[in-house]
Amino acid sequence: MANSYEDVTAIGGESMQAEEQQKHELLQSRERFYSDVSLDRDPIFCGDDRESDLDLYIHVFGGMPPNIAYNLTIIREAHNAGSVEDTFGEEVGSITPVLIDVAHEKVGVHSDDNSEVNGIFDVNGQGDIGCGYIKLRQPISRLIAERKAEVLAEAKLQSPELFTSELDDQIAEGILSAHQSLSERAGFFKASSREVAKTTVDQGANTMVVVGPHGAEDGIINRRRDTSIKTNAASEAGLKTYDHDAWATGDTYDKIRDYYPFDKRELEIADLIDAIGTMWALGVKTIATRR
Repeated sequence: MANSYEDVTAIGGESMQAEEQQKHELLQSRERFYSDVSLDRDPIFCGDDRESDLDLYIHVFGGMPPNIAYNLTIIREAHNAGSVEDTFGEEVGSITPVLIDVAHEKVGVHSDDNSEVNGIFDVNGQGDIGCGYIKLRQPISRLIAERKAEVLAEAKLQSPELFTSELDDQIAEGILSAHQSLSERAGFFKASSREVAKTTVDQGANTMVVVGPHGAEDGIINRRRDTSIKTNAASEAGLKTYDHDAWATGDTYDKIRDYYPFDKRELEIADLIDAIGTMWALGVKTIATRR
């Protein structure tokens, strides 16, 4: 048993070293599965760990329309508490044409073979879709709100470059509070996950069906521009991984910021907080940032 300050400090240091080693090993073991991609060429789907019939695509939790719509809504709520009156589905449907026609991106959403009949994504079907980000959107924000201090601490560990001033901390606190506000606003989430997906598919988004059960306990926040993971290859090697291409959300925002005039740093901090909360809600135990 540790019985002195020096003992406790040593144990704490060993724990941090072990955690850093885990992150290093996670990145090292997955590096061979990363490949070059382009927002101008490749489709964008979710950061799910499960296999599909698509070999390579850009990974953004929920797909780009639900993800960036939610984070921009969070920023709006942080700026003006109580100002968000549209539903999640309406926000997603509204941003999809901007992503397709202005950003010129091949956006999409996914479900899974457990939620669809004959492996065909039917947005007019019954029940929830197999996308945890959309289906668990309210619980994810509730988790972020309930674990504010832990989420912020993890965010600072993953991306210290985003927290270099008191203003950055204020931005993060506002975003965390906005997650709490929206998580308590039941009307915002009144559309089912399938209805949310339908709003974006009806506006031109593509669909994908992933197969099998989740199995990943590792997640990577990928900041290395124009790269993404080959999910099938990682899964086939027994190394299932959630991947969120944070570079892609940032580059996408650069294309559409005239329509959503916020400070890009707010989007980057919001995206990071949301990615951490999403991974924790999905059962991820180790998160590493790839640069």
